[in-house]
Amino acid sequence: MLKLFLVRHGESNPAKFPGGDSARELSELGIRQIEQLRDRLSAEISTMPKIVCSHAVRTQQTASILAKRWNQTPETDTNIYYGGIRPYEEIVKKFLSVNTLILIGHNPDISVFASEITGADIRFLTSSCAVIELNADEVILLGKLKAIWHPQAH
Repeated sequence: MLKLFLVRHGESNPAKFPGGDSARELSELGIRQIEQLRDRLSAEISTMPKIVCSHAVRTQQTASILAKRWNQTPETDTNIYYGGIRPYEEIVKKFLSVNTLILIGHNPDISVFASEITGADIRFLTSSCAVIELNADEVILLGKLKAIWHPQAH
């Protein structure tokens, strides 16, 4: 069984600078919320997780903040960035043999993916995390939603 933590990146600054949407950085609030999420994940995860994120700056920053807890370097998958739900499926299938996977992405795709594999209506805010226990084979991904954590506003 795979314990899957789907995370939407932290709140980011508006895209008002060169580089467009993918170059957006986390806001100060987003950084604080992801640090709080890291503390919550630390209490929940007992083994070294695999961490995967998109190439967008805000997901890279989110992944780096989370990865500090386990002193590791996250893996980047460029297909996650607004590629639909297929990249999420492929990544999960690729890491079925690990105990714990933290997958960091973007709305609306991450919400659609989480809803599809659990049958629940899941809507991610920035810095939200869905905790899913996944019974999976190489064809069908079916999971049970254990929790959805939304950030505290401050």
